[in-house]
Amino acid sequence: MNGLTLLDHISIIREHRQEWKVTHKLPEILFLAITATIAGAEGWDEISDFGEDNIEWLRKFSDYENG
Repeated sequence: MNGLTLLDHISIIREHRQEWKVTHKLPEILFLAITATIAGAEGWDEISDFGEDNIEWLRKFSDYENG
């Protein structure tokens, strides 16, 4: 093992969105989607609910400054 975290791996993915349209950081979106799916979320509504219900836990790993 090289000691990299999931967020370290996700953070190397290139951002292709137009900067002025970005509200949430790509690594935060991907981390949320992965962890919510592991927790059993199915679909974007459940992923969103997971994020809202677990925002304090998620903030242990990244800022999530826009929720």
